[in-house]
Amino acid sequence: MDHSSMGHGVAAMDMGHGDSGQVMWQWFHTELNDTVIFSWWKVTDLPSLLVSCLLVAAAGFVLEWLRTVRTRLKDGSGSGLIAARHGTMHGGDTVGYGTFSDGSQTESDLTSFVHVRDTALFGVQTVLSYTIMLVFMTFSVQLCTSLVVGTALGYWVFGRQR
Repeated sequence: MDHSSMGHGVAAMDMGHGDSGQVMWQWFHTELNDTVIFSWWKVTDLPSLLVSCLLVAAAGFVLEWLRTVRTRLKDGSGSGLIAARHGTMHGGDTVGYGTFSDGSQTESDLTSFVHVRDTALFGVQTVLSYTIMLVFMTFSVQLCTSLVVGTALGYWVFGRQR
């Protein structure tokens, strides 16, 4: 890795991919020179930045919707979960993490449709969460701000339903 100067006196790490000019930022920046998650998703000009910001904001919004869907399905399922019987744990987004009521789940409980459905939705939520984390790790001020705005907007729309 070559520590090189990127114009304006800003140093970044050249990822050693020849003359692509792509860098891995180690701090928050506003430069339009990012690769977002995939090698084909590049932010190099204003149109690509605007599309990327919209996609990232939408991902944050969908994450909040998915959290709400999972919470509502758990509350309405009557599956004997701690969070469903005792209300939200600690008054926050921890609903759904206290999933064992008394340790007496049987194998049929573990393979029930409700449990399998919730496990699949939790898997989708986890993949989306980690993907969003990778977007945030581009350290692009514009993308990070879009992510926060999209997530906050999702919470504003869906959060009161939890």
